[in-house]
Amino acid sequence: DEFLVSDGGVIKRIDYSLIKAVGNAPYFAAFADGSQTISTATTTKLTGIDTELIDSGGTYNTSTCEWSPGSAGTYFVGAKIYLAHGGTSTTQASIRINLSSSAAIMKTTVNMGTTEGHFSVGGLYYHASAPTFSVYVRHNAGGDENVYGATGGGGTGGFHEAPALFWGFKVA
Repeated sequence: DEFLVSDGGVIKRIDYSLIKAVGNAPYFAAFADGSQTISTATTTKLTGIDTELIDSGGTYNTSTCEWSPGSAGTYFVGAKIYLAHGGTSTTQASIRINLSSSAAIMKTTVNMGTTEGHFSVGGLYYHASAPTFSVYVRHNAGGDENVYGATGGGGTGGFHEAPALFWGFKVA
């Protein structure tokens, strides 16, 4: 299909395939409804992000909390958590996005001190084959800490109150 476009007297043809919107599918967003305990000095996969908000192609697995978009490409992936904390002034915590079960492809580390709080990680990632993404958390508070979900931290539930979130979409 072609469109005819006039730029003030000269008529030009342009093919529809050059201007159509492709969209950013597949895409998904999910949140944790309950809390998950993270042991100190242990890198732990978040397994409670099991409530989907949207999943364009059925590519998010709520059983494994992994996103497998199914094709090569550039993806924007991100995650956010709320980590309860009662540690010392030297406590650090990190949130990372892993490719399958391998090392982190992106990571944020924060010096939490004696406070609790929200922190996130996100960015673009290109993979030449079909990737699988998951979220991991680590801290050194000296005891167990909780990553809160929508109902685990006193919230009433839903997307805007859900402290633990995981999302992604294909860019190209």
